[in-house]
Amino acid sequence: MNLDSLCAPGAAPTLCAGFGAGLGLYGALVAPRRENSRLKSSLDSGANSVFAGKGAPADRSENAIDSTGVSLVSAFDVGQASELKLTTAYRFLETRDSLDVDGLSISITDSIQHGVSTQASQEFQLTTSFLDDRASLVSGLFLFYEDAKSENHTNNLSDTAFQGALGMPGGISATTALLSSTSRTDQRVLSYAGYSHLEFDLTDRFSMEAGLRYTYDHKIFKLLTTFRNGTVSTNARDTEHWDDWSPMVGINFHATDDMLLYAKWSRGFRGGQFNGRANGLNALTTQTVDPETVKVTEVGLKSSWMDNHLTVNLAVFRNNFTDQQLTTFTTDGARFVSLVQNAGKSRILGVEMDVAYRATNDLSLFGSIGGLNAKYLTFREPTLTGATVTAVTDVSNRDFKNTPELSFNVGAEYALPFSILSGWVTARADYSYQSQVYFDTSNTESIRQDKVGLLNGRIVWSSADDTRSIAIWGRNLLDRKYDSFGLNLSSSLGYSTSYPAAPLQAGIELTLRY
Repeated sequence: MNLDSLCAPGAAPTLCAGFGAGLGLYGALVAPRRENSRLKSSLDSGANSVFAGKGAPADRSENAIDSTGVSLVSAFDVGQASELKLTTAYRFLETRDSLDVDGLSISITDSIQHGVSTQASQEFQLTTSFLDDRASLVSGLFLFYEDAKSENHTNNLSDTAFQGALGMPGGISATTALLSSTSRTDQRVLSYAGYSHLEFDLTDRFSMEAGLRYTYDHKIFKLLTTFRNGTVSTNARDTEHWDDWSPMVGINFHATDDMLLYAKWSRGFRGGQFNGRANGLNALTTQTVDPETVKVTEVGLKSSWMDNHLTVNLAVFRNNFTDQQLTTFTTDGARFVSLVQNAGKSRILGVEMDVAYRATNDLSLFGSIGGLNAKYLTFREPTLTGATVTAVTDVSNRDFKNTPELSFNVGAEYALPFSILSGWVTARADYSYQSQVYFDTSNTESIRQDKVGLLNGRIVWSSADDTRSIAIWGRNLLDRKYDSFGLNLSSSLGYSTSYPAAPLQAGIELTLRY
């Protein structure tokens, strides 16, 4: 089932249905993932005598997501040039993950996880204008509740063939029972926020905007991790709350009727969190992570040229992070552990530009390009030995993970009347590119993703009244082989592994609006 482009919020209710097929199936409702030959592991069965003759590497990883949700949007005219909008939403999410960490035909490490999350939210938003429409004010209250539970089973050295290769007794050995574990987490979140945003026209050319948001997060967290031999590794229970005031200010200058210059400053907030995968003896693995804040400065322009046939937008920005939240995988000297920590300070310098050109009434061309320069200003990584911290290392010279220095996309869209079915046919093709990225904070070279470019295509028939459409789509049409995720377990289990991204896919979508 692929509903990526359907069910978007809009004024009219939408009934959506679709399906997709290819070498792998991915989608918004169900996203299984089966790719049996491309997982890369630093453990090579041909070079390691332990695995000689044991068969080719195999990926038993599988992922499934079931998501069900409903939302209701109501709007009321309350007079005095004001409108009240109410948005009520409910969502149920269930995930099932089977992760083959090593990728070998003989299993060294497998992880199986099952999670269930129930979410509900309610928003009240009041929009009003005054001073002869020179000023507009948007104010609101947002409430959110989530109840999330998960269970994770990690199996280490449990394959009987592997134990035989190492001369270990068959069945569940003492070593396997010591390293294999089950973790159960239970977290409840209650969050509410109040906000207000004012826009005011100072003159015909100048306007200003200002906003303020108050956020309160209350979280209740429980984690119980038990090794198969009965030893309780982690039994954590914690209740925390955080709150924050986040302001923003901006000024806009209409240099011409077709060009807007702007500058704005804002502050963002991300609440604190707990480590749901804490599995070590060190107190750092279970510590509460402080909230992350970011201060954003941005200047740019939005412009239209050639009688609105050409649109050019440009933005230059700087993001300054404090207590950036990071997840790393390391060892405490005895076992693999997950560590969630604050990196201290960091910053991102960036520039983005997007261009759209309507060459004819039927043909449109578009493209965008972005550049990022990310740097840690303060990042100190601890070395764990059992329950103690034996060293702290300055690692601020590392690159951000999943942050390409360069990315761009180009594409074209062509639309023409289709008299046979009384409607329109639109064909679209686009090519996207990103430079290399690291998948972990340690910048492990063996699981680095090199630069990659992807070609996608889509053909859509739409009825003349836009109530019906049928789309045929293809993604990664050149079937590029690249990875979407990687794990560096070399400091604990002795190897690293990366996992394939979606291969070539094709599908059909049907949309009905009423």
